[in-house]
Order: sequence, then structure tokens, then C-alpha cells
Amino acid sequence: RQAAARQRFEQAARQFEAAVAEFAARAKQPAADAREVSVEQEWLARARCDLAEMYLRLGKAKEAQAAIAPFVKDARLAKSKCHTLGLYYDGFAQFLLRDYLAAGKALNRLAPFSDPVFGTHARYLVARIHHLSDERKEAAEHYEGVLADHARQKQAAIESLKQPQKLKNDPEEKARLERLSRDPPPDHVARATLYLGLMSYEDGRFAEALARLEAFRKQWPKSPLVAEAQLREGFCRVQLKQFPEALRILQPLADKEPRLADQALLWVAKAQAGAADPNNAQAYAQALKTAIETLHRAAERAQQQSAQDPDAKGRRGEILLELADTQQLARQHREAAGTYALLFNEKCLPEREQEIVQRQAAAQHLAGDHAESDQTCLRFQQAYPKSTLLPAVLFRYAENAYFAALAADKNPSLPNRNQELARLHDEAARRYQLVVEKFPEFAYANLARYGLALTLYHKGDLEKTMKVLEAIPQSDRVGNLAQVPYLLADCVLRTAPAKADDALAAGKLEEQLKAAALLLTGFLGAQPNDPQAADALFKLGHCHERLAGLLAQPPDRTKALADARQAFESLMQRFPKHALQPQAVFERARCMALAGDKQSAVNELQRFAGHPLKNAPVAPMALLQLSLYLRDLHKPGDAANVLAQCRQQHEPALSRDLERASWIPALQFQHGMALKEAGKLAEARALFDQLAKQFAAKPEGVEASLRFSQCLREEGLAKISAALKSLPANQSPASNPAIAGRMAEGRHDLASAAKFLDEQIRSLEQKQAAPDIRGRMLYEAAWCYRDLAEQEVADARSRMQQELLEKKKAAAAKKKPNQAVSNSVTLPDIPLSSIPLQPSEKAARAQYQALLAAFPDLPLAVNARFELAELLSARQEQDAALKLLADALDKEPPADLADRIHLRMGACHAAKKDAKAALAQFESVLQNPKSPLKAEAYYRAGECLLDLGDAQKAVKYLAVFRDQQPYQNIAGLSDRALLRLGNAHAALKQWDLSRQAHEQVVNRFGNSPWVHEARYGIGWAWQNQKQYDNAVNAYSQVTSATATETAAKAQLQIGLCRLEQKRHPEAANALLVVPFTYDYPEWNAVALCEAARAFAELKQIDQAEKLLRKVIRDHPDSKWAPVARERLETLKGG
Repeated sequence: RQAAARQRFEQAARQFEAAVAEFAARAKQPAADAREVSVEQEWLARARCDLAEMYLRLGKAKEAQAAIAPFVKDARLAKSKCHTLGLYYDGFAQFLLRDYLAAGKALNRLAPFSDPVFGTHARYLVARIHHLSDERKEAAEHYEGVLADHARQKQAAIESLKQPQKLKNDPEEKARLERLSRDPPPDHVARATLYLGLMSYEDGRFAEALARLEAFRKQWPKSPLVAEAQLREGFCRVQLKQFPEALRILQPLADKEPRLADQALLWVAKAQAGAADPNNAQAYAQALKTAIETLHRAAERAQQQSAQDPDAKGRRGEILLELADTQQLARQHREAAGTYALLFNEKCLPEREQEIVQRQAAAQHLAGDHAESDQTCLRFQQAYPKSTLLPAVLFRYAENAYFAALAADKNPSLPNRNQELARLHDEAARRYQLVVEKFPEFAYANLARYGLALTLYHKGDLEKTMKVLEAIPQSDRVGNLAQVPYLLADCVLRTAPAKADDALAAGKLEEQLKAAALLLTGFLGAQPNDPQAADALFKLGHCHERLAGLLAQPPDRTKALADARQAFESLMQRFPKHALQPQAVFERARCMALAGDKQSAVNELQRFAGHPLKNAPVAPMALLQLSLYLRDLHKPGDAANVLAQCRQQHEPALSRDLERASWIPALQFQHGMALKEAGKLAEARALFDQLAKQFAAKPEGVEASLRFSQCLREEGLAKISAALKSLPANQSPASNPAIAGRMAEGRHDLASAAKFLDEQIRSLEQKQAAPDIRGRMLYEAAWCYRDLAEQEVADARSRMQQELLEKKKAAAAKKKPNQAVSNSVTLPDIPLSSIPLQPSEKAARAQYQALLAAFPDLPLAVNARFELAELLSARQEQDAALKLLADALDKEPPADLADRIHLRMGACHAAKKDAKAALAQFESVLQNPKSPLKAEAYYRAGECLLDLGDAQKAVKYLAVFRDQQPYQNIAGLSDRALLRLGNAHAALKQWDLSRQAHEQVVNRFGNSPWVHEARYGIGWAWQNQKQYDNAVNAYSQVTSATATETAAKAQLQIGLCRLEQKRHPEAANALLVVPFTYDYPEWNAVALCEAARAFAELKQIDQAEKLLRKVIRDHPDSKWAPVARERLETLKGG
């Protein structure tokens, strides 16, 4: 039946397409002022609508939208009788195309969705758009509206059918009404009911969701959605811990609904596990065992569904995660670890990979597999500060004298070795040269040339070697001359520079590498089994690997790395026992990493920790590279373990090997870095100390000194952080000796790190060490002093707060000597500008200044200028900060740092009240479309515009936080920006928009520190719209939640609202709360004045005069004192 229906729809679509074309040819465009559309235009509109309907029935949403678009977009056709139908089809098509913005615009034009045919479905689509956009309140309203509209239409249909005489000339309408009154509600009405239940579940209102879902099942028992409803009902009952009922509902679904079986089994397992009493060990163990078996079945079902259900893979991930967690509960830790590993490898839940790895590590630890469990260190230690960590070439045979030279070369006891070898190679060269010169047509002349080339090669004269080899024709490079391309490529690679210093050198190097790769590819194609084939493959891989480093375009680079990897893999597969096998494994892993697959590189390099690769000469370097990749993958604990084992196994042999002994400091240094990044700071520091002493002249030794200081600093910061975290609420460190002692230890570490760096800097200055390391030490020392300064500032602030608090208490006691002074007074806020510059602040500045004076052109100097400017700006030294920031910009820093500099310059200008200059800086950031700081720039630019009085433009910048999704949920910023947007609208007297912006702050950021100001803004908007009760309600929410200045202002406005309402007793009471509750002189003065006005209106003149005298007495310098005098005179005169 479906196939037949589809065939008829397709036939109809073709007919409607022809009709559209015919009517389009006949119809003339209506005049702009036409009162109605022509008959031809009306028929064209109807044909387009019918064509769109056929396309929608055929599932061709794109074609449907294209068919209807010319009609709905032509404003001149808005008077068509089919216009609303066209809007409906347009919105429906856009919805199916997932263009929800366009769909919403079209469908909302149909409000209030009163069309008897498609109105409820249009409203349902609007509800779905809101639901999919996470606009839950609006979605729920429209879902409810669908149900209410359908019920209303059905009742209206019943009433209309009671008057058949009115329908006798409209059989189609009568049939529609009969269907509406008789048939079950359409599918979209059922779905609206179901979605309301699902929304309740998603919002955590499980009991409400359960009630809705049960009602759905009863109302639509034959709906195809009943199984979905039952499934969600089971979810609700599990969430409500109604486990027996959940099992009764879910088990039949698992048995009879293959599409839902995996989900049903997952929740069956949850119910099975949840129903057991953990205090009954035997029953609990059996329940978990049953749940685990059920979860295995669920995972298998999800796997079976994955071919036809793209969401099944994600569900399988959730099931496997639940399985592993349940195995953990059942103490099946090794099995759980395997499940976590399977889950990680299958990439079912990419957004939860970190969580999976953490759980896997825990399971491995509990299973006793501690080597594998080391991975857990990374995940658990990320909260702490941490910081991390070929062989010779074979050559070919030579003839006659060349063989003698080879034999002599292999004899370690050869007398006068160097001279004798040179003589032998010269003799061989002389003989080859003689053949080439005397018998140029000789059949073996090219063999002679080849022999000559070999002797020159062994002497190291590569340029002459290449010249001789190039004289051998391409056609003769077979048989005994087959290795000519190989040797020629070898010479090209040997003469290629190690690096290219400029573009010209890079271009030349690229040509050389491509030429070498071509030669090697030809050699391997002609001689795949040649004794040098393995070496040629290795050289070819190395050649492509180097090429990848020169190529700028990602596709070219990716291809070069793929070619390199293929060459190394060919070597590994074809020559498994070759001496180059370990190096091929190593280089293949490097190619993986360079291509972005570091996890596969790690897996490959881990082979060097076991047999047979652990005994390869390159094994220590491979393990060192493995540790670097592990650190890149945020696994420093694993990296440290790899290097600890590597050093234990290989360092003794390396120390006896002159060629490889230089690897030892590199291994030790990277081991220290891995320990540091893993949070094992004491171990890392000890290793760096040993390295700095043992290899003081090596670059690693000097670097180790810097890392030693970093470990010491991080240890100090960790101690301080831990101490502060353990500090009880409302208690200062000074009042807790244990905490103070631990913090003192941390500060001692910071001071020791700074002192050590000072000594190292002086020592390196005397040795005239490289600028880079000296500059970095100065930079690190600056940070040590900054950390110390933070503690000193905190101490100074605490002392000043206590002093002010004691003064307040003394004043209160003096004012009311017979009343006990409360100890719960809030500590006064002490701004940084009121705190004297601390010694460590001066020292930090000195370190930055020393760096800039000695090494002004180091890249690090740009950061130093920026950070020093931040310190100066915080101390209100804005001009000095601006100069540093301008100097930093002159050094052309990277784009991200340049944007940070512009932001800081803008902040400096703003602090100087130069909003125009600040705005220019913030707009510079906005000119970079890829800047990660655009959100901050939008916000700060909006603030500047408000300061400049340009509220209209401020709205333009701030509205992105309301209208554009990427800016709608930025922690610590979106709420502030919406608050300022509300202020901007208020400045423009756009009170509804102002209130809506402030309401977004309250509704979306309930825990924001700006909520009280937002509620104040809501009240202000209501007040200006003369809706005083609403305003008072908003202000009251402020006063009940906080005691800040905002609350004082809100209390004042409550009183003013009551004054405007002529509710003078309430106004007087509300206004008097301000001076008797809050300590804000400005607001106290105005509140007293306005309270006096209220009393005057109440004819309580004495009370009014008393309050006015209090203003004059207590606030003589405020602007309200003259007002009070004037009003007092008026009262007296009256």
C-alpha cells in the first residue's frame, strides 16, 4: 500500500509541477498597490502549495521548500487565500531540513494557530523547535496549547454537527468535522502529550513525568509510541526507586521490542542492582551478578542495533559504562578494567573518555595490575600543578683493489690504518679511472665507473661520487649496476643540509629530498629483493619524513607522512629480522605522531619495553620518545614509569658506550619532567638537583636548575592551596596555628625557589650563559615573587580589615555603651589600592625589569612586558602599564597574545576614565574574527559605549550574549554582559527589553553574583512603566537575599514606589528601613528625606521635621542636606 501511495504521490507531484509551470507562464506579477491577487496568481499559489504537500509526503523536504519559497517570499502575494497554507508548508519543510530558525519564523507568523486543518500541527512544530532549542518553557506552553486547541476544535466540531442544516452545502467540511469528532486524535497530538512527559523526566520531575506517561498509555493504547512511553515509564520508576514496578514494565519491552531492547535491559539491570540490599552481602552479590549478565545482553543488543541505528553506538557506550561500574560494585575489578578498555577503544562515548580512563585506572589498581594502573595518576593529579619530560649505514661491494680496501677496513689491527686505507682506495680509484679513460666503449666501463664511485664514496668525496654515478646511463642501471640509484640517493641525502634556514634553502632541500625519493623508489621497484632493499626502504621513509617537515599544505604533509609510514611498514613486513627493524618501528611511530595519532605511536613504542626490541641499540631513545608522547597525551605518570625502567635497564650500558653516553642526561632530564608533570615534585626536584650537579656543563644540567626551582615553587603553592582548602569557613589563617604553619612552609618553599633562582642568575651571568636560559630564570623568579606577593597582600589586607573592624566595634560600643557588640560584623572590603606595595611585589617588578633590560628582544620579553603591565595596572599605574603594552605590541607578538595586550590596554584606558581610547583597543580585538577573546572584547566595548553615552551601539555589542549561541553561556561573562545589556536598554528607555535582559540573568544564571543587580534592573524597569507592585516584588527579592549596597538602593526604591502609589504609611516604613539597616550614607540621606515627605503627607509634621534635621546633622556635606533645609523651611512656613 505504501508503494502504491508513493507512486500516486509522485504522479501528483509531476502534475502539480506542470501546473506550476503553466500558471507561472500565465500569471502576471501583481502591482505593488493591488488590493487582491489575480485568479491566475491564486491558482499558481494553490498549485505551489499542493506541490509542496506532495513533496512533503514523499519525504522531499528540500524540494518542498524550494517549491513554496517563491510564493511565501513575495510580499505582494501575502493577500492570497493560500498564504497561510504556504507559510505552513514552508515552516514544515524548514523543520524537516533542521533549519529551526527559518522554520520558527515561518510558523510563528501563523499564530495564534487557529486554522482548523493545520493549526494544531503548526503549533506542534513550533513546540518541537523550542524543545530542540532547549527553550523548555516555551516548548511546554506550545505542547499544552496543542492539546488545548485540539480539544477545543473537537468540541466545536461536535457542536457544529448538531446543526446539520449549516453544513448541507459543504460536504467536505462536514466530513472533516465528523472525522475530527469521531477519530482518535492525530499523531502530533499524541506526540505532544508524550513530549510533555519526556520534558518532565528530563527536568528531573520523575513523579510528574510518570503520571503523564501513564495517562498517555491509557489515552492512546494503540499508538505506535506506547512502547516508547512504557520505556520512559520504566526509567521514571527506577529513578523513583520503584524497582519491582520498573521490572514489571521493562522486562516485556526487553523481550518483545527489539528496537528498545538494549535500553530496556540497561534499566532492568539498574533496577536489579538497585533492588538489592547492600547490607545483605549474599543477596547483593547475586543481584549484581544478575545485573551484570543483563548488561552484557544489553550491550550485545546495542551492538546488533548499531548497523541500522546510529544512536545505538552511544547507547552501547552508556551500557558498557554501567556494566563496568556494576562490575566494580561486584568486585570484578579486572573484568571492569577490560570493559573500560573496550569502551575506550570503541570510542562510544568520546565526550566521556577522560572519565572512562579514570575508571579504568581505578579498576586496574583494584585488580592488582599496578603497572597498567599507573595511567590513573594523570587523571587524579590533574588538579595539582605539574610539568613534564640510527644506526650505521651498510655499504656495497667493491672490485679488486676495492675488496682489498674493504678487507683492510675490517681489520682492527691494521698498522698505519688511516694511511693504508687511503692508499688502497686511491689504488682502486686509479685502476677504475684507467679503465674508464682508456676503454670508454668497453662493456664494463660503467661497472668501472661504479667501482670508482664506490672508492670516492668511501673516501668521503660525495660530490665527485655523485658526478661519476650520474654518468652511468639510466638504461644500464640493472644487474650489477642496479645499486647505482641507491648509492646516488644516499649521496644526495648525505649532502642535504640538516635544516633549512630560509625559504630559498628550504626549496633547495625539498628538491634534493624529492630527487632522492624518486631514486630510491625506482631502485626498490627494480630490485625489491636487493640486499640493500631494507636500507633503501629506511632511507625512503626518512626522506618522506623530512619532506613532511618542509611542506606547508596539510594535504601534502599528510601524504608525505603516509608515504614515510608505508616505507617503514614495508621494511618491517618484508625484513622482520633485519638490523634496521627496530629503527623502522621507531620511525613508523614518529610518523604516526607527526600525523596526529600519538596514541597509536605510544602503542607502537611500548614494544621497546619488552622483548625483542628492548635490547636494540635504539631502545633507550625510543623509550625517551615514548615518554614525550605520553606526556603530550596527559599521562605523565606513565611517562615517568617508562623512563624509570628505561634508566634502570640501559644507563649502565650507555655509560660504557662512547657514542651513546650523551643520551644519559637527556634521559634523566625528561624523567624529571615526567615526574614534575605527574605531581611528584619532590622526586623530580631530587633528580633535577642530581642532574644539575653531575652534568653542570651540559645544556640539560643548566635547564635542570631552572626546573628544580619550578618544582620547589609548585610544592610551595600546593602546600598553601591545601592549607587554604582545609581552612574552616569564616576563619583566617592567622587564627589557626596548624594552617598558618603549613602556609608558612609553602611560603618558605616559594622564598627558597626565588633565592635559588637569584643565585643561579648571578652564576650564569658570570659564565656568560645563553640569553634564553637566563631570561627564563628571570621570568620564573618574577613568578616566584608574584606568588609570595599574593600572600603578603592577603596578610596586609587581613591586618587592615581587622583594624577597621576593631574601629567599627569601638565606635559601636561608644555609640551604644550598654549594648553588646556583635562579633558577626562582615569584614570590610579593602581594595588593593589601599594596601601598600609589598616587598615581593617590588621584587617581582625588579625581575621583570631586569629581564627587559638584559634581553629585550627575547620572545619571552613580550610576555614579561604584558605581565609587568598587569601588575602596574592593578596598582593603578596605568601610564607605565600602557607604555609597556605599547612596547610589547611593537615586537609583533602572536595574534592571541596581541589580543590579550589590546584587552589590557583597553582596561588601562578604562581605568583612566578614557572610554574612547579603551573602546579603540577592544574593537581592535573584534577585528580578529578567530580571536578566542572576542567575547571579552564585546563586553568591554559595550561597557565603554555605555560610559560614552552611546547606549544604542552598546546594545549592538552586548546583544550577542543574548542572541548568539557561542556567547550565551560563557562563565563569568555572559551574565555580566546581559546585565549591562539590560542597563543599555534602560538608558534608551526600552523598558521591556531591559527587563527581559535582566530576567535572562536571573533565569539562566541563578548563582551569578550579578543576580541581585539584575533583579534590581527588573524592578527599575517595572517602576518606570509605573507597574509599582511588580517593581516592589522585584526589589523585595533583592532585599531578602543580600545586604549589599544594591539592597539599600532596592529598599529605597520600594519606598519611592509606595510614595507614587500614595501609600504613605508603607512608604515611610520602607524608607526608614534604609538608614536603620544599611550603612551607605548617600542612600541613607535620600531615604530620610523621602521618608520625611511621606510623614508630611500623613500630616505627621513633627516626625517629618525630626528626619530632616537628622539629614542636616548626619549628612551635612551631601547634596541632600540643602534639600532637607528647604523642605524643613517649607514645613515650618506651612
